[in-house]
Amino acid sequence: MALGYLLGRTGLLAEAVEEPLSRLTIQAAIPCTLFLSCLRYMRMELLQSLGWLLLLPLLSMLIAWGLALGASRVFRIPKRQRGLFCVVFALSNSIFIGLPLCQSFYGDAAPPFVTLYFPCNTLMFWTLGVAALSADGGKPYKLGWDTVRRVFSPPLVAAIIGSVFALAGWGIPEFLETAMGYAGGLTTPLSLLIVGAILSRTGRDVFRLGKTGAVALAGRFLLVPALTLGLCLLARRLGLADIPEAPMMISVFTLEAAMPVMNQAAIMSRVTGADHALGARLLAVSCLFGFVLLPLWVSALERIV
Repeated sequence: MALGYLLGRTGLLAEAVEEPLSRLTIQAAIPCTLFLSCLRYMRMELLQSLGWLLLLPLLSMLIAWGLALGASRVFRIPKRQRGLFCVVFALSNSIFIGLPLCQSFYGDAAPPFVTLYFPCNTLMFWTLGVAALSADGGKPYKLGWDTVRRVFSPPLVAAIIGSVFALAGWGIPEFLETAMGYAGGLTTPLSLLIVGAILSRTGRDVFRLGKTGAVALAGRFLLVPALTLGLCLLARRLGLADIPEAPMMISVFTLEAAMPVMNQAAIMSRVTGADHALGARLLAVSCLFGFVLLPLWVSALERIV
């Protein structure tokens, strides 16, 4: 990330370069990582043992969304910012930043649990999230084919195909697995380079977040991950998570819930006519805060889980 910041400041990693690198990461590197991880670690025994726990991410996000709606009224968030407030508060950057960081902290056993988390996050954003952002901008929102296309993104499709191969007991040629491993190895360095470049372009007014941004980030980094951790620990206490993979699952789900703001939140704020300037500032500040707070969450999880 520091290298990305330096390259961004010197102009070697300009916005014109950042966009194709982001596409390369989302459409090639991350799909390869997810496909191989699911192929190697996804097993029918794991899915059967998880059972109702597969619904935990979606349940935590729905509760978080409800808390965000309540907080928006308690703190009297301006109507033009309420949708953005809820998106920032309740939904995380589960794949572009979440996958490489979870893999960095927990190794190759983490991506299958990321695969169980991020489809729920994606579904929530492209339905409730975009509808709320559209309301901020005063534009009507309709579910359609474009929503389906965005939900079934290349990373999700790759994860589904990898899981099918794993559950069916199929393999791929060694040369193809090696090539995909090389491509997937780009995920973490490219993601962190791009985040560093984003931070390099933030101005002095980046911390002008107001009440909306401050409360939303408090929910993003403190309340929502604590909620997810609480639900996971409750499930284990009730005997629903009495499996060998429970510590990894709890750690990954909680860390995913503590990730920075979604890139798409800033992008769709502009598209829908919401407060895109605030969205861009929240994205940048959350990345900065995230790389300070996430190691603290990892340390806390080691003691709790």
